[in-house]
Amino acid sequence: MTTTVRADVCVIGGGPAGTTAARRLALLGHSVHLVERAVFPRRRLGECLAPGIAQVLGALGHAAPASLRPAELLARWAGDEHRSPTFVADRAVFDAFLLEEARRAGVRVSQPALARHPRRHEDGWRVEVRQSGQRFDLDCRFLVDAGGRRGLLRQRRYRGSARTTALYGYWSPGEWDGPEVRVAAGHDEWLCAALLPDATVNAMVFVERARCIALDTDGRQRLYRSLLSAWDLAGSGLGTQITETFACDATSSIAEHTVGPDWIKIGEAALTLDPLSAQGVQTAMTTAMQGSVAAHSILRRPATAATVAAFYHAHLRRLAGHHDGLGAEHYRRQHRVREGRFWTPRSLVPSSPDSVLPRT
Repeated sequence: MTTTVRADVCVIGGGPAGTTAARRLALLGHSVHLVERAVFPRRRLGECLAPGIAQVLGALGHAAPASLRPAELLARWAGDEHRSPTFVADRAVFDAFLLEEARRAGVRVSQPALARHPRRHEDGWRVEVRQSGQRFDLDCRFLVDAGGRRGLLRQRRYRGSARTTALYGYWSPGEWDGPEVRVAAGHDEWLCAALLPDATVNAMVFVERARCIALDTDGRQRLYRSLLSAWDLAGSGLGTQITETFACDATSSIAEHTVGPDWIKIGEAALTLDPLSAQGVQTAMTTAMQGSVAAHSILRRPATAATVAAFYHAHLRRLAGHHDGLGAEHYRRQHRVREGRFWTPRSLVPSSPDSVLPRT
């Protein structure tokens, strides 16, 4: 017989967005159940964070964790060089810290667990959860989708930039000296290397999706290594690659619908930014703060659902347009000194119907 567990709110995803929303909703008096599929600690991209992350943590009542450290960024871009402050995070520790803070606020956590087949019933939602070989049904009044780009509630997505793939791997630091984060514009790609608090380096190359989509694992590795060797980001060179070469989508996008009368998308499930901004984690957490307020308002005053939903979705669209515009301006600066198949399309912000990503 399948067990049924009940909560006011079900949050899918235990990253910075999911844990932020879950904690806030618990502190607002709701019973919250969070489902996270991965075992922590885990590596995650997004180790380079914009300085505003300190203000976000402060607004949430968190002291900056030891896994988040101030750093210096050196950027070689558009024929110029500049330095600026930034932060680097050990995401394995940082994400685990946020999850523990949610637990301390009263959030019930199922981890590792897989949420599947969300379906409506008379009182809200029923989500099938599988954990440790067992299944239970999670009934909730409100569903918060913080499940990343794919998410639990599938939606079409609209691109805000040309399709981009990130190739990345983790390295020993070699003879690293100087700024902890290095960014450089290449011929038809841009690159970033960051010395992380755990004394490893995440080296990333951002390329046209078409350039690597047909490559097998070995071909992807060769492309990644050749581009890194052509642009020495670490001064004296990287050490030894200690992981395989990974690939992930790095295209900015927004979900066609981000909120409804009994559900909401937050974090990357709602909105993804170009990694050039280094504001992905910060934006995930701020959308979670805003989304938790929207969910609380809908739960307490259901008659306001349409107004709250319209405001939240309009805010996300403005946010997406703002960041896409800033990204396009950075690419335009590089395009002025080097035209090419990578820089030209990224210097424009798409607005036509063909910017719709296929349903995934």
